[in-house]
Amino acid sequence: MRLFFLFSLFVMIIMGAGHRAVAQSMDNPYIVRDVTVDMVSESAVRAREKAFAQAQMKAFEMLRTRFLNEAEREGKPLPSPDRVAGMVQDFELVSEQTSRRRYIGTYVFRFKEGVVRNYFGREPLPEFQNATIAQTDPRIVLLPFFQQDQTLSLWARDKNPWLSAWRESSSQGIVIPKGDSSDIFDVREVQDVSKINTAGLKRLLARYDVRDVVVAVAKFDRASVQTPLHIDLYHYDGKIFTLAQTLQIPVGDARRLGDLLKTAVPKVEEALQTNWKSGSSPDTTQKTLTEDKSSETLSVDEQNTMPAQTYQAQDGQATLNVRFATMNDWLVTRRALNEIPAIRNLKITALRGNEAILTVSYSDWASLQSALAARGFTLIPLGDNVYNLGRGR
Repeated sequence: MRLFFLFSLFVMIIMGAGHRAVAQSMDNPYIVRDVTVDMVSESAVRAREKAFAQAQMKAFEMLRTRFLNEAEREGKPLPSPDRVAGMVQDFELVSEQTSRRRYIGTYVFRFKEGVVRNYFGREPLPEFQNATIAQTDPRIVLLPFFQQDQTLSLWARDKNPWLSAWRESSSQGIVIPKGDSSDIFDVREVQDVSKINTAGLKRLLARYDVRDVVVAVAKFDRASVQTPLHIDLYHYDGKIFTLAQTLQIPVGDARRLGDLLKTAVPKVEEALQTNWKSGSSPDTTQKTLTEDKSSETLSVDEQNTMPAQTYQAQDGQATLNVRFATMNDWLVTRRALNEIPAIRNLKITALRGNEAILTVSYSDWASLQSALAARGFTLIPLGDNVYNLGRGR
């Protein structure tokens, strides 16, 4: 009986390991998970620095198995640690343990797709490429913008009932972003869909392992009795957004805006199951509102109307050097920068064990300085548009 139990346990362990291997292979080939390092040095801080440098190289060794077969790997030496650091787009600290001289950490690394492809001179090996396509193609990211009084809203739930309607839906194959700091940083509030930052959008798609995106703008006009709600569906071709089709949502029995938006969700799902990018719309018969279902009863509460934010567009750019003592320090700094509206785009140029070099594009220099100061940061100029970013005393 005991032998049978031990054999069963062994089989379960092997199956679990196989499942993890399959899960890893089905992941985005540019994301390397479960990178664990264990380092002992003269101090915990020094051990952490050495461990992080080792983790980056270990992650790259795992990455290159997805681009090179065994024979090719034997003939191609590893690049320098500095070059590998330049290929890293971002990382996540899964767990860490420290003692006086020892550091154990587990990381997830995301590599820059274009830089990695240029280095290897090819796409990932077919088994990784095909697995990723099979996993991501059936799914789509949907960004539900809500427009009223010519103002667009996306992330604020109290200002976007269209987002709330999708949150309550369990649509299979449609991904609604969580709206965390990373999502808000990558896809900012805009007043024109064409102004969505494409670099940030690509990061969002990679984060959710999805290749396609649709922007669904719900336009509500309380002054229009016959057509109070329209849904504009925008297709993204990798470069620009194009209006693919517009759905007119019949009022039916809806007496409140929230109810009407909920009836619109399955209409959009139905449209996305067709060749919606071609512009062919399903037949939607518009019902005229009677007096007891006036547009006033479907209006949004005053607190749901968000005034448009206005920033003077400036094409400023700066390089920020950020030093940190622990991985948690870096993650806290990154989250704080993600929440600054004046930062239009943030690119991690290099990432090492205790330093990050960032290229920041900002919309307004004064707004950026004010926002940094409010969060306890200081800017120390080093040269032409180069600064040390530190914490104020």
